[in-house]
Amino acid sequence: MCIKQTIVYPLLYCIVVFLIIPQGALCQTSISTLWKARALESADRLKDLQARLNKVSKSDWNSKAASKLRCEVMLETAYALHVTSEETVHKTDNQLDFFHIMLSGGKEAGLFDIMYIYSSKGELLGTRIDMLPKDWQLIFLAPIIGKMQILLPKGSCLFQFNLEDPFANTVLE
Repeated sequence: MCIKQTIVYPLLYCIVVFLIIPQGALCQTSISTLWKARALESADRLKDLQARLNKVSKSDWNSKAASKLRCEVMLETAYALHVTSEETVHKTDNQLDFFHIMLSGGKEAGLFDIMYIYSSKGELLGTRIDMLPKDWQLIFLAPIIGKMQILLPKGSCLFQFNLEDPFANTVLE
């Protein structure tokens, strides 16, 4: 009886849910769920990054390694916004979903905003740059298709954004 309940009932539940919920809703939910899962993952990453930053001495604060850690904090914070400020970074309109990754360039420079656009079926349709802070540079290297790099002033950060997979964005330097 116990085995039957643990296997059969969840299976029946999944079948009923699949038959009742429209397919588009399942895809939309899964895209939102993926973004929220990445946001929750960023909370753990931010704790680790903060612990590593706390170990950096004052004399090493301006080193490349410390700078890269600060840039990683920027990127992880942008993902975390999908849990803490979802109304700002996730919009829906006309059966499309828009997911933003926003990085602060400071009060005077402004925001960096890259948006990933999905269909109602959960397909990634494209990306769009909505804002670029003053003195930040967009770099598209010919041999690297489907990716773009963002160089911050004075080379303080080099981000690589994947235009086809928003969860594969990284800090290079």
